[in-house]
Amino acid sequence: MIKGQYLVDKTKSILLNVVLKYRIHITLLYSISLYLISQKNSSVINFVAIFCFALCHSAFHLYNRACDRDADLISNPKEALNNISEVPKLKNISYGMAIIAILIMVLMNKAIVLILITAGMAFLYNNIFGINVKRVFFLKNFYMALFY
Repeated sequence: MIKGQYLVDKTKSILLNVVLKYRIHITLLYSISLYLISQKNSSVINFVAIFCFALCHSAFHLYNRACDRDADLISNPKEALNNISEVPKLKNISYGMAIIAILIMVLMNKAIVLILITAGMAFLYNNIFGINVKRVFFLKNFYMALFY
């Protein structure tokens, strides 16, 4: 019984750390918000569009996690990427997620401009014309409000 409980506790710990570290809970709330904003439209096209926007949203958090590694090592070592070799991998995964979301929306011919803006905003947060938006207090808050 003790081994079983240890396994359950360890699994919960790992899942909780992954969910929090990669902001999956925020992406889930974002998806629910999109569904509610869409007036609970239950069509397949709507769910696919919500999935695509959530994919871009999640790509943003992965990309941000990769770009913030150095700052996270100081401010939040538990959530920081431990290995520098994870940074390019995480960036590539985030690019792939955004590209998949964009391609799906292009194939559906739905909200193409909006998904391109969303994906663009996700990746520009760390560098717009040489400015790291998240380091400028008011601009960071305004940008994130606009992004959401």
